Amino acid sequence: MPNQLQPVLIKTDPGTELLGFIVEKHAGGKFTVLVPLAPMPGVGTLQTVSREKIQRLEVPMKDALGAILNWGAGTEALLTATKGNPQ
Repeated sequence: MPNQLQPVLIKTDPGTELLGFIVEKHAGGKFTVLVPLAPMPGVGTLQTVSREKIQRLEVPMKDALGAILNWGAGTEALLTATKGNPQ
């Protein structure tokens, strides 16, 4: 896995997803994920998440960070860019 964080959506309740970043992949298939607080992406919570709850966002890291820094503005563009891409 690259040393760079990977933007992801974390599926929580039906119809609810959180923007986060994969920090590391575990041998058992889980991930350590940082769920940042807007507008401070360096602050947040660490969670261990199973693979089936993760959807990788195929977007540049700067775009994902930009959405967080702008209180979520730009999130629709992140999701649109990812539609149709494999998880």
